[in-house]
Amino acid sequence: MKRVLLYIFIPLTCIIALYYVVQWQAKASLEDVLQRKLPPHITFWYQDLTVDVLSGSIHFSEPFLEISNKKTGRNGLSLRATSISIEDIHYWTLLNTKKIRVGTFAIDRPDITYREYDSVAQKEKDTIGLSRYVEVDDFNLVDGQLSVLTTSNDTVLKGERLNAEIKGFLTKPELINERIPFTQESFEVDMENIEAPSGAYENLGVSKVHFDDQALAVEGISFKTKYTRQELSRTLERERDHFNLEIPEATLSGLQFEFRNDSLFIGAKRGQLTGVDLTVYRDKGLPDDLREKKLYGKMLKNLPYQVDIEEIDISDARVVYEEEVASHSEPGLLSFEEINGTIKNISNLVDEKGDLEVSLHSQLMGQGELQLDWSFSVRDADQRFLASGSLGYLNTASLNKFLEPNLRVGVEGQIQQLYFTISGDQYISNGDVKMRYEDFRFKVLDKDRSKIKKVLTFIGNLFVSDGSKADAQGYRYGDIEDVKRDTTKSFFNYLWISLQDGVVSVLSGNGKKE
Repeated sequence: MKRVLLYIFIPLTCIIALYYVVQWQAKASLEDVLQRKLPPHITFWYQDLTVDVLSGSIHFSEPFLEISNKKTGRNGLSLRATSISIEDIHYWTLLNTKKIRVGTFAIDRPDITYREYDSVAQKEKDTIGLSRYVEVDDFNLVDGQLSVLTTSNDTVLKGERLNAEIKGFLTKPELINERIPFTQESFEVDMENIEAPSGAYENLGVSKVHFDDQALAVEGISFKTKYTRQELSRTLERERDHFNLEIPEATLSGLQFEFRNDSLFIGAKRGQLTGVDLTVYRDKGLPDDLREKKLYGKMLKNLPYQVDIEEIDISDARVVYEEEVASHSEPGLLSFEEINGTIKNISNLVDEKGDLEVSLHSQLMGQGELQLDWSFSVRDADQRFLASGSLGYLNTASLNKFLEPNLRVGVEGQIQQLYFTISGDQYISNGDVKMRYEDFRFKVLDKDRSKIKKVLTFIGNLFVSDGSKADAQGYRYGDIEDVKRDTTKSFFNYLWISLQDGVVSVLSGNGKKE
């Protein structure tokens, strides 16, 4: 019996001893590699290391990783975490192929900081030498934080509760130095409480993002001026809009996200914007910004990345524009409510399929049914556009909230129906308007907007037709003739002055259709 036990005990003891020797040797070899064979621009240390050869696992507690530019020494990427766990190392693949394959690579509670390269470091960007394929069946970041900084430590992007899962992760020697240095079968990324300062005056914030290889869903978008209206005016040398934008929900489906010829490409089949609420305020007491304003076709064409989105649906949106002049106590207000519609063919690709088309329906000042259809080609060097639409019943007195403070003009009467068509390029517009109206009257106000200038009002109304020379349906017609765009103002100012020219033509002309 003793001999039998001895035959069992001795081999078992040897196996156990061999296991611990292998464990010790594997750990010592890994520590040696990490201490002596990492390049000098990469720093990696940890509190504790556990290696389990039998299960094929490695565990680092409280690891720290820092990667600096090889030539300049400037920090690029740093990572602190609670742990890094590597599970299910495939020994057979490691020994018999040029691949390193593991089942799971997980980083728990990482705090990631990335510093953008400056111009010098960008030119001297490091290349990474990789001799093997690296495959990870399931790569995970769990409950992390992300900060993207400039070289002067200003925050570009900050986010919390970062969770990411990449299935079928693969990198290889010919891929490791690309903009996206890996491929994947699928991925999911979630992040919350995102902050992204957008220049000196605005902040971008997002409550929650979900991003995968098929779709993007964003909740709680806000784009706001950092200062109050009064504070902004005190800091400016020339006029600049004060923004308050809220988007409760935005989605993109059929998503594509990649680099093409060293340029970022973002594509999608369909998007949805729900509950957009935008308030824009302008202080007209400041000097005008006389820089040239690009039309939207040129702005889209000159984006630093490629975009191709087939359609975006807009539902239940609201836009309020306020303009304040120094001599009036309240800003003039123009509102568009219950905005619904679509934007199609948002693309700046050379082989774009067709014109960008906008079709929107809204309530002007909460009552007039306003329809706008607008199209243009990004490729057109002359930036030609076509805009048409209609306005349903509107008591014009509701426009006085905007007209009186800003133009020193008031109106009375009803627009029963208005149709317009405007075509133009970057400098000149033409078109036509037809309108059915009743009891339309002007009033011209004094400088303080407190009294009516009776003589000017009387003279002005002499030129307003009473509508008697209308067609059988009650419409009078007017022309939009060679309206010149003010290139220091926006496209919507261009659209407004064009429509204004047509309405004046209806009211003061012969009313006949040419």
